[in-house]
Amino acid sequence: MEAETFWQAFQTVTRTVAAAVTQDPVESLAISSHGETFVPVDSQGRAVAPAILNVDNRGVVLVGTIAVVAVSVFAFLIFPPTRLQNELIPEDDRGFFLVVVRGPEGASLPYTDGYVRQVEQIIDRTPDVKGYFTIVGGFAGGVNSAFIGVILKDFGERHTSVQQMLGGLFPQLMGISGVMAFPYAPGAIGFSQPIQYVVQNPDFAKLTEMMGPFVGRVSQVKGLANVQTDLFVNKPELRVTFERDRAEDLGVPVRDVASALQTFLGGRRVSTFTRNDKLYYVMVQLDPRDRATPSDMRGIYLRGKGGQLVQLDALANVQEGVGARQINHFNRIPSFTLSASLTPGLAQGEALDSIDAVAKQLLPPGTTTALAGESREYKESGNAIYFAFVIALIVVFMVLASQFESLVHPWTVLLAVPLAITGALATLKFAAIIHRSGATMNLYSQIGMILLIGLVSKNSILLVEYTNQLKAKGKDTIAAVLEAGRIRLRPILMTSVATIMGAVPVAWGVGAGSASRKPLGYAIVGGVFFSTALTLFVVPVAYVLIDNALQRSRARRAQLVPLEGEGD
Repeated sequence: MEAETFWQAFQTVTRTVAAAVTQDPVESLAISSHGETFVPVDSQGRAVAPAILNVDNRGVVLVGTIAVVAVSVFAFLIFPPTRLQNELIPEDDRGFFLVVVRGPEGASLPYTDGYVRQVEQIIDRTPDVKGYFTIVGGFAGGVNSAFIGVILKDFGERHTSVQQMLGGLFPQLMGISGVMAFPYAPGAIGFSQPIQYVVQNPDFAKLTEMMGPFVGRVSQVKGLANVQTDLFVNKPELRVTFERDRAEDLGVPVRDVASALQTFLGGRRVSTFTRNDKLYYVMVQLDPRDRATPSDMRGIYLRGKGGQLVQLDALANVQEGVGARQINHFNRIPSFTLSASLTPGLAQGEALDSIDAVAKQLLPPGTTTALAGESREYKESGNAIYFAFVIALIVVFMVLASQFESLVHPWTVLLAVPLAITGALATLKFAAIIHRSGATMNLYSQIGMILLIGLVSKNSILLVEYTNQLKAKGKDTIAAVLEAGRIRLRPILMTSVATIMGAVPVAWGVGAGSASRKPLGYAIVGGVFFSTALTLFVVPVAYVLIDNALQRSRARRAQLVPLEGEGD
């Protein structure tokens, strides 16, 4: 019986919406109380709509509404198998991407440059590329590193998106032997990849020991690509060990040995000279042919006692080894940062949760983790947006309380907000099911939900404000709600339909930057539609319940007031 009643109510709402928007006569709600039904009529006195709100079932309406909202929040935000994915900002086609090239540690500048030119040839053959620039060494890293910034043609002039282009370039670049080269689209903040996960440990030896297994396990997470760290313990180095007693006997101070190695191998500026108004540096350094191999260091001589030449090999041992290119610190603790890109299907929040799970399994005690870059912004902004949502509710409540001069009716008006949030979540989930981009809980969809606080409250305001006016004229609660529904239904539907139609192009997503706008459109369209449909049920019922409760409260207080002269 209840299902049949609900289906009849749904059909009536649909017919009423069409009639209210397209016809002059205003069709409205009908309320039944204690078996008597009040049916609205048009200008000729004809009945136009059956009952769509039954005050006798007001408890069922409210309980059903609470159940729908609670189930939606649990299913779309909490329950892992069905909840929405989370990220800071949806990945968008910015018409730009980067290619990272990294050679083996110790590689020379000409070595890296030769392979970079191979990468440039591949980019030259790629359609829809407008231009590119290349940086070898410098802030790209050591001389064994480079990156290429690729600029694409305007959005309307090309036939492939950034993601499609990355998918085509990835196997070609990975096929270059001698260097590791891969393309990626920069995140929303800066040029870093969207995943930036920091691992810290005061013991550098433990840090390097755990890095390999940790990176290997994270690389197995489905949806992560280009997993790498900024800690490389493979840089070739020569370790010079001094025999201090021997050096003292030969009269060669250790500082002289260090200075000689710096001068002969690394080079040192000793003077300047000017020619043709140009200043030139005078550098002292061995010829590259005399410092090409570690054995060449044995041929270095230093001055000892009495000006005697002493061979370096006589007072120092030279051993080949590997070491860290650089030791990074995060909050003054040795650390490495794991970075990765995301493939379609895996959002930023789920990727970080997966990495957290791996960290709990593999990292030893004493190791801490943190986030950096866009990942850190994602975590911080997620908490801040909920705070902004609460502040928005408080501000709207204060404004409504001042307008209605009541602390009760604002609650009736704000009942539309949870209905709108439910509709927004359901729309985002539906868009995710049909594989629409941007259907996640991100900054734009959360901003859309904040906008819904104002967009959907106007429906309740129209009903509650006019009902209060009718009650002030002497009508009872049910008659006032009926009349308010009849008069206010058309403006409610017109404004709601106009809002939805205005947001549909945003949700559909056409043109450059559409991926960022889609979540905002999803939230507005779904929230306004769902809230408008259910507000016609919930707000009148809530108004009647609250008004009845207030009348009973006033009646009890009136009974407790002592009569004048009583007790004398």
